[in-house]
Amino acid sequence: MLCARFFGIVLAAAIPLGANSKAETPTTAFPAPDGTMTRAVKAIIPASLAEEEPLDPPEGPFVPEELGEIEIKPKTLGDEFAPSEQALAGAYGAAAGPQAAAPSMIGDLFGGGGGGSRVLIDSLYINTGFQEDFYVSAIPPADQPVVIARSTAPFSIEGVAFPTTSTMYTTINRAAVDSLLSVDPIAAMIPVAEPGYLSAVDQVFVNRHGSGGATEYAASRSYAYIADSNRIPGPLAIADEFGAVWYYDYYIHTINVPNPAAGGVVGRMKIADNTSPMPRDRLLFNYSYFDNVPLATGGVGVSRFTPGFEKTFYGGQASFEMKIPMAVTLDSILVEDGSTDLSHGELGNMGLTFKALVLQRRNWACSVGMTISVPTADDTRLVATDGTQLIHIQNEAVHLAPFVGLLWTPNDCFFAQGFVQWEVEANPNPVFINQGNGLAYVDDIHDTTYQYVDVGIGQWLYQSNSPCQRLSGVAWTAELHWNYSLKATDFVEAGNYRAGDLSSVQELFNLTLGLHVEFYERTSLTLGYTTPLGGGRDQQFDGEFRLLVNRRFGPQSRITRTPTMY
Repeated sequence: MLCARFFGIVLAAAIPLGANSKAETPTTAFPAPDGTMTRAVKAIIPASLAEEEPLDPPEGPFVPEELGEIEIKPKTLGDEFAPSEQALAGAYGAAAGPQAAAPSMIGDLFGGGGGGSRVLIDSLYINTGFQEDFYVSAIPPADQPVVIARSTAPFSIEGVAFPTTSTMYTTINRAAVDSLLSVDPIAAMIPVAEPGYLSAVDQVFVNRHGSGGATEYAASRSYAYIADSNRIPGPLAIADEFGAVWYYDYYIHTINVPNPAAGGVVGRMKIADNTSPMPRDRLLFNYSYFDNVPLATGGVGVSRFTPGFEKTFYGGQASFEMKIPMAVTLDSILVEDGSTDLSHGELGNMGLTFKALVLQRRNWACSVGMTISVPTADDTRLVATDGTQLIHIQNEAVHLAPFVGLLWTPNDCFFAQGFVQWEVEANPNPVFINQGNGLAYVDDIHDTTYQYVDVGIGQWLYQSNSPCQRLSGVAWTAELHWNYSLKATDFVEAGNYRAGDLSSVQELFNLTLGLHVEFYERTSLTLGYTTPLGGGRDQQFDGEFRLLVNRRFGPQSRITRTPTMY
């Protein structure tokens, strides 16, 4: 019986498998439920068939008809090692699909300057007690300023005739004036507005020093006072007699002394400058040329170079980025007579950024992070032509700039992205001013707090998924940038010098247009041009050209969209 069964197995193995069978293919037989032998099924597929030829469907009396209709596709070598869809869920370490392919934003900001210095050469004060006194003729409501009329007796200073019908206005309301007069009327110093003497005072300064200077009313030092030394305390009364002192300053030089906290002569950076909301592994290089930056009279052309890198961690869900700006720009040591070098190599404030994804969906993602600006730029100095230091602003301020980033990719071609960022200083910069006896500490100068809103849209015009294709992608982009200071700028004044920014609140809109070109899936080249919208004194440049280069590194590409998991 054993021999018969063995003989039956050998005989079944020798039966031809059909017209399409290959005799050299090993087969395996097994008994059917009725005791007969089934058709053999191929157990081993030659490598040549696995790589090149589709498998023929099985045939024979023991094969169901529907099995013969199944198409068996060839299997290519390496498919068994392909990462899963879950493994491919990342944007160069983070997001899936078109989120990974969306390029970085281009950016727009220069943001340097933030300072100024003017040389005070003369002052003039007018004390009406030596000309004509002012008399109160009416009591205004409590919430209104006091208007004090004066007589029309003429007066002149150094041959320059002054208006004879000027009126004095207080800059505080009547209730505040009453309070001062009720405490100690003799010592009361009541703030007053400029009475209309500015043109006449300017002519006095021009006669003394020649034209080319600037005359300013010094409101902080000007005041009205009670002329009657016997007046008793009490509120404002009809026929109260006042004198007034108005101060005026004449500045012959106006020199912009950039605050190094704002990036100084190199300029400041923000998160939208060549960064994506997505964490990525990359080497980066930014070049920007800013035309006519108001760092000096007549403007300065600034060429800024920023190498850096970004490295992901925590499974690609977070990243650390470093940028080191440097520029050919105005020398940080400024000469008072205007002979400062306009093409000097300067290092800026280094930026360190931590970024992490907090929300992610199929077509959009949200990240948060913080940029820390480290004071690596040179101090700013103003020197006389003989080398004497006049102003020294030390660069000690650290800036903190938290941000929120969003990326939306509704399909494989279109992308929209943006950032909202706030920049605040953690500490101010000390200011030293020479008042005739060498440099001495005067006060700290504070940088303003900025808010940046950056929005960009774009579309891929061409994409290739071949890793061997030299040109793998081309996309256009357009960006709108709003840069706004949330508080007034600061300045420090001592002796004949004033250091700081007198521009108060700043607001600027910039438009950026650009083209992204991708090579071999890993290297991207971006060309962009930025133009200010609206102009005005807050404008930081006339136009800007940007060239950005990004090189992704690690086991990733635009196709895999993530570091490999095997």
